[in-house]
Amino acid sequence: MYNWYVYFIDGGGRVKIGYSLNPGERKAQLQTASANELRVLKRLGFETKDDAAYFERWLHGLFDAYKVRGEWFEFPDGLDTFWPYVEALWCAFRIWVENRSKVEVLVASESVRVCQRLYAEIDRLDGLGLHVDADAVRQRMERMEEGRHGAWTEEAGFGDDEICTD
Repeated sequence: MYNWYVYFIDGGGRVKIGYSLNPGERKAQLQTASANELRVLKRLGFETKDDAAYFERWLHGLFDAYKVRGEWFEFPDGLDTFWPYVEALWCAFRIWVENRSKVEVLVASESVRVCQRLYAEIDRLDGLGLHVDADAVRQRMERMEEGRHGAWTEEAGFGDDEICTD
């Protein structure tokens, strides 16, 4: 069960990326100071405040080029363009969180490298004109976590046929 959320709130073409216990309540707080009608577009769940805050800060850095001010971003083609990447990164982050207690030494930079490799793989497939299926990415990563298909490497990547559709 998730206690904290990273949320994406639309405010007239601009998107606020933040974290909260209750994204709907946070939207209501923001609404009092906004002339635009706000709506929660998406939310991603986390078990702890620290994990939600870490992921939120990481997204802010990732989308820095689209930052308008503070925690507000403007995506030229809308958030849906970036959503498969965000979901895949969230999945990778959750796997890292679930496994960090199972190993003696695991630093945050390793999870960032894994996510960067995942992002690069999705970007490579998009560059080939293939549609990336975020659900298939999530399923593939869960199978890898269970050890049924070995570790993902830069050389091997994901099988294009598993996560892409025409």
